[in-house]
Amino acid sequence: MEAIERTPVSERSNLAHWFAGRVHQVLDEVMGIDPTDPASTPVVCVASLSPAQAAETLLELAKARARIEGLEAMVLGHADSVDVAAESGATSTAAWYAHATQTTRGDANRAVKLAKRLDGPDHEATGTALLTGAVDADRARVVVDAVDALPSYVGPEDRQHAEAHLVKEATRHNSKDLHRLGKHLHHVIDPDAADTELAKRLDAEERDA
Repeated sequence: MEAIERTPVSERSNLAHWFAGRVHQVLDEVMGIDPTDPASTPVVCVASLSPAQAAETLLELAKARARIEGLEAMVLGHADSVDVAAESGATSTAAWYAHATQTTRGDANRAVKLAKRLDGPDHEATGTALLTGAVDADRARVVVDAVDALPSYVGPEDRQHAEAHLVKEATRHNSKDLHRLGKHLHHVIDPDAADTELAKRLDAEERDA
């Protein structure tokens, strides 16, 4: 990660900015790290966790990770809108993000693309599900991909219905299974139109063959 001059947490007025600093203070406490000592190493005590406590902890950590991904997407979308890359001379937000976080360019591009798609009313249901931890970023990406892949004649109301349906499915399926369900999203909201579209596509493929 790129080293930055950190603003004291007590001086941060924006809650997202405050949380980003405060979470490290809490993690330092949990891990027994002295942030003023460069030689301090993590010492985490989990041996006393019962099976039930370990399971609960893991599920809560997974949900927290998803929620942080949602917050990260919101901030990344804002960073793109205010051109955070310009101050460092980077060619794009994705290029800046890849360099600053040592993320691959492909992963950075995908992160920025998702952030921009969630930054607006078109995918409000998915953004909410991510921020509340109902889905993670991988499943959120599958949902918006499937909704955006619907034929152009599908109206806003049907798109919202389709997105709500797939978000609900996302809460009980992994991203691979969700991707398969997303391929049939059009059929969920308009079976007749989907069958017609499929017939046209098969005819076209047959002619090409």
